Amino acid sequence: MKLMKKLSALIALCLCLTVGGVYATWVYSEKTDVMDLAPYLTVGLTEATATGTYGSYHVDSSGLTMSIDPVSDGSHEAALKITGSLIITFEPNKYAPTEVRNGGIPTTVTFGTSVDQANWKYGTTRIFTVDTTPIDVTWGTPNAAGDFVYEIDAATIADYFTLTSGIVLDTKTDYDAFNTALGQGKLQVTVSDGETSTPTT
Repeated sequence: MKLMKKLSALIALCLCLTVGGVYATWVYSEKTDVMDLAPYLTVGLTEATATGTYGSYHVDSSGLTMSIDPVSDGSHEAALKITGSLIITFEPNKYAPTEVRNGGIPTTVTFGTSVDQANWKYGTTRIFTVDTTPIDVTWGTPNAAGDFVYEIDAATIADYFTLTSGIVLDTKTDYDAFNTALGQGKLQVTVSDGETSTPTT
């Protein structure tokens, strides 16, 4: 049987980022105004796959929480809090070569933003600095289902995303303005084998 062509896959996933009280609550002294909330929800495409390849990638961010909370209780200074982990899975095709089914394929994970991060700003302040250096995935042995699983923990992810220090949301008006600015972009993770599909004409 002819060997199938090499996997050409590029998966981009938007990470859900919220400004809200996961760890500590944003508290403002107001009289009768019940605080309006307008968090941004992430909507992404479901995963794509192609036939005749070595396999497919899957990205599970359900166990990852990224939120912007007060740096401490009673503070109005913003801090990025990250917990959990990101799970990357490579599922080999059952007809893939033995070396692929036993060892996986070369894979990188790259973090980024959906907009130019230098222009993603709150007022004149850049919101994030994101390290776009690819992570070279080291696959272990396949699990019982024959899949390869790679976990990126919160501490590692935190090394790649830096919220600009000194962002202070002293009033509810500041909070709302920051929430609006935050909604102009999304954090992303891209999983790739280094090749992209060429459209057919």
